[in-house]
Amino acid sequence: MSWLATFLYGLTMGVIFTHGSPYISGGLALLTVLLAMNGLARTELWLTSRGPQWWKEHPFLQTLHHVSSEGEMAGIVVGLSVLLAHLIVSHGVLHVHLPISEACTLFGIMSVANSSAPHMLPILEWLSKRTGVVGVIFFGSLLSSITGEPAAAVFLSRFVDEAVSEDERARVATGLAATIGSGGGLLPFAAPPVLIVWGTLQAKLAWSFGTLFLFVGLGCVLHVAVVAWKVRKFLPVNPSSVSEKEYTMTRKTAFAVQSIVTIVALNIWAPHSTLVMTFNVVVGLLCLGEAFYAKKGFVETWQPLILAFLLMALEIIGHEADPLLAALASQIPETWNLLVIGLVLWYASAFTSHFADNALASRVYMAAAVSIGAASLHAHAGSFLAACVLLGALFGGFALIPANLPNFAISRILQVSPGEWLRTASKEYYYSLYVHVGFITCMYLLLFR
Repeated sequence: MSWLATFLYGLTMGVIFTHGSPYISGGLALLTVLLAMNGLARTELWLTSRGPQWWKEHPFLQTLHHVSSEGEMAGIVVGLSVLLAHLIVSHGVLHVHLPISEACTLFGIMSVANSSAPHMLPILEWLSKRTGVVGVIFFGSLLSSITGEPAAAVFLSRFVDEAVSEDERARVATGLAATIGSGGGLLPFAAPPVLIVWGTLQAKLAWSFGTLFLFVGLGCVLHVAVVAWKVRKFLPVNPSSVSEKEYTMTRKTAFAVQSIVTIVALNIWAPHSTLVMTFNVVVGLLCLGEAFYAKKGFVETWQPLILAFLLMALEIIGHEADPLLAALASQIPETWNLLVIGLVLWYASAFTSHFADNALASRVYMAAAVSIGAASLHAHAGSFLAACVLLGALFGGFALIPANLPNFAISRILQVSPGEWLRTASKEYYYSLYVHVGFITCMYLLLFR
């Protein structure tokens, strides 16, 4: 339905097939995917209301009629189209590295977390009785670093659904989006903005899990704490006290936690090995079969696989845009103060994340951070700028519903419309902004003063 996105899509394909400028094709590909993934751009892939009657009634194809959001699938279509066009033009020679290992990791962990999400509610009830609403939001959001952000969005939203009033739903929804978006930044597997560049960070900046925690994780913990403290005003002191359901610890809860911890531990132990990649795929397919057997909804069934393909699609689009972004990054004067450069990259990443999935923002600006850092005389300049890009992507993912994958689940469960979300998030924007700017400034003073 987005005529502009369709027009830009055609232009992108035309430039690639005519061997046009990579700067133009990269810019067009970015604009196309930004519009295609933005729910406010009214993009449809003819999978829902536009489909013919036989499509809706077909025993298998009717599944596609229940797609609740096509933003991620639109991103996949754009990415795969760019890849196919280049393969045709180059006669089958592949010039882009596909993050297959990272996609398998995401597929496996997200599948297990999705299947385990209903059994995590007793843990939130236990937290609620002992720490109150602040502890539920704080620890539940940080738990997304293990369970994955989409799964955390499901069980946190379900837990507070009965406790939040109609007038405060939008505030709670955007608050959870902000805390979960940052809560997944402690480990590289939970947040797509981190996962999509994790290989680059390890190869070019020698990042480890400790580096990620010091440069990004600490800021995420601070952000989650501040927003959780603010959101407490819109919920009961103990959300479980107003719930009609009582969730108790069972063997299924223990098995769910053990399953998540096991698959995360395996991916930490041997993240790129063929054995672990195969294990991730097998587990993901088993969870997919279990979802079919249980007749779960489209999102619960297909979300992990869609996200895995989206990760690869965004890598393709990011590779297409690399020449343009490198040229733009070269315009940033190296004589600028490193803190100013860091804040510019942070806001550029955040602003892009507002209108498209924040994994794309992380991917496209990380190249600029690494190149500018390599040209700097400071030993930690690259890591500092890379952290700014990641923090920007994690922060910017709460402003609009399409900005981060967990937002779709939060808005659906808490019944918040895109307009309500936008109006509420814009009012709360400054609260999160100050936290990130303060953390980046403190990090700069500790590293370079």
